[in-house]
Amino acid sequence: MQKTGRVRSAKQSGSTLVPATKNAAPPWVVIALFGLVALVVIVLVAFPSWRQVTLPAAASLPNIDAPATGDAKNVSARQWIERGDAALTNRQFDASIAGYTQAIAIQPDSAEAFYKRGLVRQKSKGDLDGALLDFNEAIRLQPNEPYAFYERGNARVGKGDFQGALADFGEAIRLKPDYAEAFSNRALVHHQERDFDRAIEDDSQAIRINPSAVSYYNRGKERYKKGDLKGAVEDFTQALTLKPDFAEAFNDRGLARSDSGDLDGAVNDCSQALRLKPEFAAAVNNLGNIYALEGDNDGAMREYETMVRLFPDNAVGYGNRGTARFKKGDIDGAIKDYDRALQLDKEFAQVYYDRSRARRMKGDETAANEDYQEALHYGFKPPNPK
Repeated sequence: MQKTGRVRSAKQSGSTLVPATKNAAPPWVVIALFGLVALVVIVLVAFPSWRQVTLPAAASLPNIDAPATGDAKNVSARQWIERGDAALTNRQFDASIAGYTQAIAIQPDSAEAFYKRGLVRQKSKGDLDGALLDFNEAIRLQPNEPYAFYERGNARVGKGDFQGALADFGEAIRLKPDYAEAFSNRALVHHQERDFDRAIEDDSQAIRINPSAVSYYNRGKERYKKGDLKGAVEDFTQALTLKPDFAEAFNDRGLARSDSGDLDGAVNDCSQALRLKPEFAAAVNNLGNIYALEGDNDGAMREYETMVRLFPDNAVGYGNRGTARFKKGDIDGAIKDYDRALQLDKEFAQVYYDRSRARRMKGDETAANEDYQEALHYGFKPPNPK
């Protein structure tokens, strides 16, 4: 369907095969793309000039919520940084921020304290504005270290400043040419901006430096977007070699195999994705669509029923079940499903088109023409006539 995935022509299936995410970076990527689905992992990355600290046991954590007065003034900036590190290790985020803040109060030129406070603000508190201020200061104090540029790039992604993020990732790479994560994250921004050639170049660099399942997976998605189905299957396969339980890679390899005409391989891949992740919406939907391509409308209906049951607020499931009902001659049931899909997503171009066909079958030409115009308005491209 138009909004959530690539549209298949009506003569093929009328259903939507979708990748693991809605035109967004996948949830296991190395950064948190705020506003998109992502996992967040907090990692303390010290500048090379900063010594590593030994973190004390949780029982010895100090109370660092008080202002830097009295005895607190007798604690050095280094000790406050160590206390902030210890608090962070124990997921005491407010205490961690307070520790780094105390360090800054004592030593205002501590790039390390600004950098680490920015990390916690960004990745545990979601305070992107505060994180940006801290990374700006860390960069001002130590302009030749790559890590603050890298993290500021991540924060800028979260703010929607993709050009600023590209500049920061580029500077991080200039300062550290083997910075695989910076290449990967710059590739994600290129992908988000649909510059797939540059995304492929950056992911290839990341793979050269540090081959990982994530980098192969991301490059596979970009190759798929470019129409390089063979290359996409190869990359997804390599990702699965490195990470055999990578459900999203199975799903997207199934998508690429389906488009290549390997429907049996596609069924196997999407089924494996569901064995690994039983409530994986994209895989449930795609398996139904593959059954539809094979002419197994009952199998397709079974998967779409599962989709609607597991994800009652997902418009794709209702739209595809409506198409299955249309094919079985249940026009009223199809229109009911299309109505529900459009209640959930008022800009779903494919569903407007599908409902226009159903309404025309019912003889309601006026409503059918209105739906068709709405489909065109939201970007639907009519199938080429034979």
